[in-house]
Amino acid sequence: MYISFQTDDKSQSCSNPNQLPCVPGFPICYDIVDVCIYRLNQHGLLSPCRTGSHIESCVHFQCHAHYKCSGYYCISWANVCDGKWDCLTGVEETKCTVLMNCNAKMKCFNSKICLPFANMCDNYVDCPHEDDEMLCELSAPICHNKCFCLNFAIMCQHISLSSLNIKTKFFVSFYLVNCGLLTASGIVSDVAIFANFSLNTLSDVPDTTRMVQLISIDMSHNDIKHIRTHSFSNLVKLSHILLARNNISYVDEKAFVNLGKIHLLDLEGNNLTHLQPTAWHRVLHIHMLKLRHNNFVSPPVLSEFVFILMLDRHQFCCNRPHSQRCVAPTKWNSSCSELLPSTALQVLFPLVFTVVLFCNSMTVVCSVCQQRKRTGLSPHARRKNPCDLIVKLICICNVLSVIHLVIISAGHGSYSITYPLFAGYWQKSSFCVSAFLLCVFSSIFIPLLLAFLSLARLQVVLQPFDSPFKSYTFVAKCLFAFGSVSVCITAVFCTVYFTLTQNSSGLCIPHVDITQENILVLLFLSFTSTEEMCAIVIIVINSYLLIKNLRTSQKETTSTKQTGKAIPVQLATLSLSHILCWLPSNTTFLVLLNTTHYPLVVLHYMTVLCMPVNAIIVPLVFVIVLQRN
Repeated sequence: MYISFQTDDKSQSCSNPNQLPCVPGFPICYDIVDVCIYRLNQHGLLSPCRTGSHIESCVHFQCHAHYKCSGYYCISWANVCDGKWDCLTGVEETKCTVLMNCNAKMKCFNSKICLPFANMCDNYVDCPHEDDEMLCELSAPICHNKCFCLNFAIMCQHISLSSLNIKTKFFVSFYLVNCGLLTASGIVSDVAIFANFSLNTLSDVPDTTRMVQLISIDMSHNDIKHIRTHSFSNLVKLSHILLARNNISYVDEKAFVNLGKIHLLDLEGNNLTHLQPTAWHRVLHIHMLKLRHNNFVSPPVLSEFVFILMLDRHQFCCNRPHSQRCVAPTKWNSSCSELLPSTALQVLFPLVFTVVLFCNSMTVVCSVCQQRKRTGLSPHARRKNPCDLIVKLICICNVLSVIHLVIISAGHGSYSITYPLFAGYWQKSSFCVSAFLLCVFSSIFIPLLLAFLSLARLQVVLQPFDSPFKSYTFVAKCLFAFGSVSVCITAVFCTVYFTLTQNSSGLCIPHVDITQENILVLLFLSFTSTEEMCAIVIIVINSYLLIKNLRTSQKETTSTKQTGKAIPVQLATLSLSHILCWLPSNTTFLVLLNTTHYPLVVLHYMTVLCMPVNAIIVPLVFVIVLQRN
């Protein structure tokens, strides 16, 4: 771009025609080459014009060997990505990372600055370590006819080269990107510092034994499948090894030998399934090791010389040395805790199951014993009581509903501290799926049984002679129908659930969706909540009508006086147990389902303390009733 500077003779104060005045009529002048160049002097003031007149009207000015601030002046490349705003909008500090690659530019050593090749060896220092002005006094080597060479840097880009044979040993920087290289074995340089072989079709790591000065090597986006023994050895100055987006599936023992302090080893986007610690031998330090987007089935075993480890799964970061920082995508529900994270839970889960099993077993035993006592009575008294069948079935379902507590305890004992690594396997296992099915079935079937039992008792009292609820066959058919409906709903729900998604909770219960993305959990929870609330209403109404009828009959006979006092207490206790079990648990699960973050231990205590309340109180009341009878 050509710029014409026109000045008024009356205001011209500069004797040199190649200079311009900072302020018209004053003798302070600056060279034309400083037009639109932003620079500060040692005192932090604008130079050469403190008023900034030399950087005005630079919207369309084209910067030579400088960085152009969008719509403004020019700054030195040394000011790009230096952590300070020199452009008015700070545009030069965006997209800056220490490890970024410089596309078709020179990357200053240990810096964020990407320097155009035109700024090399121009007698002006742009890089913080002055590496853009190094080795400029040597004679330039012979350049390949398809490449571009500037001093001791060679750049080949977007051309077709199956191989490149460079015999000269004086190239310091290689930039051979997207050249179709199949091999780099012909590249020999004793003083090579930077080597970029990315976006080619290399199938093996180039021989680096003679590149003892090598600082950075980039072989990303190639077709390397195997890192062989001594691929990187005796390179004590090497700090960056970029092997991302290859097809590496195996790393031999002692692939990295006698290296100094590696700042970055990038192995992202490969096919690694495991990484053995013997791959490193006499490596002092690796500041950052990137292993994301691989196929690891277990966490890589690495020594403490790796400071920052980047992985895909948060579970792989569990049980790492304290000196090692592990970075992985973390969700709010990510945890390194065991399946049962506290000693209290580890005791409560089997204890609650034992209590439920004992209470329900006692109910069944008492019911059987009472039935045997009737054998010496009249034929009418020996007749089977349909309510006993309902009670026994409720007890069996109560035990089934808490079997998952034993399954969870067994899972905790099997996995222990390794659970975070194998949580996915546990959630898909047959044990967890079985516990899930039992929870779904019992959540649907038990409220039906309890509501049906209250209705049967009321009908027997209201119609003591011709009620169908006194018929064992009628009750058995009703129970079979309820069970069939519950089984069908369970089968349909679980089939759809495990077809479309997977269990997101290690507790194996259908009431929880930690991912908060499964609409099926919300539908199931809404269905069971509605069913249980309806069951509570039915039970309370039937209990009220039963108590009212008993009090009416109590006035007609004194023999039922004691029974009339005990039954209301028993019915009130049963109704209260249903409310204490179903209302808090359903309310809590619904609230958690719409809560973004919450302590996961809440789910454990809800599972072991609230959900089994009915399974303990109901059989105890049944035992008391049977003993009184």
